[in-house]
Amino acid sequence: MMARLPREPLAARWTLETGLLLARGEREQAATYVQKALFARAGDMQQMLLRLIQMELDADEPDRAQALADLTSRFVELLCMHPYTGHLAQLMPALKRKDTQACMTHIRAMLEALQAPWSPGECLPYDRAGLGRGAPSDMLGGIVREIEESEEYAFLRENADFRALLAQYGKAVYPREAKKGLEPAAPCGRRRQVERRESQGAAECRDYASSPGDEIPKQVLGRQPNVPPKSEKSRLRAGCAAAYD
Repeated sequence: MMARLPREPLAARWTLETGLLLARGEREQAATYVQKALFARAGDMQQMLLRLIQMELDADEPDRAQALADLTSRFVELLCMHPYTGHLAQLMPALKRKDTQACMTHIRAMLEALQAPWSPGECLPYDRAGLGRGAPSDMLGGIVREIEESEEYAFLRENADFRALLAQYGKAVYPREAKKGLEPAAPCGRRRQVERRESQGAAECRDYASSPGDEIPKQVLGRQPNVPPKSEKSRLRAGCAAAYD
């Protein structure tokens, strides 16, 4: 099976095309092309770092997982990726060790980050790339539902601050109930998710880097910032944005 997977080319396409543009004296176009390629590959790299964190947690290596989480947080900041990814990286080892205070800090920070504007095109590495605004706020509902349903969060459910946080963000997830002054309906099982592999999401990131639209796709934003699912199969689904009925 491994032998059947496509191999990456020895020379990346962006290096060849950039060389041609520079040879023609089109330096501005070359810079734009490189910035788009950098943005797409930064998305790939943060996916790889998150995968490494999970691999160390599965191998019962918490210190290595935490070191990788710290590295991922610095990477996200330096490469102007979406801040929620850095908090997600920190949340993964915190969940494993059942650190209530740390989990609450990073869950709250992730949810807040999703509601804040994100414009990577204003950062120096991408200021010629013509990137649009990220719009991850529509992922909030899926994240809150996942937190409500995942057994990884069972140890937090007796915590008053955790319940209050879910109630606060539940108003955005269940607007009809909130308008009527009702408590959000309890989740009735996991919603159907569109199953996509991380490799597909990475390909869409690269497609976007060549021809960006008005908004940055969720795949470029990085792994969906929901709670780390229980199984590796769920983690593959979480590589791209989940779609809910």
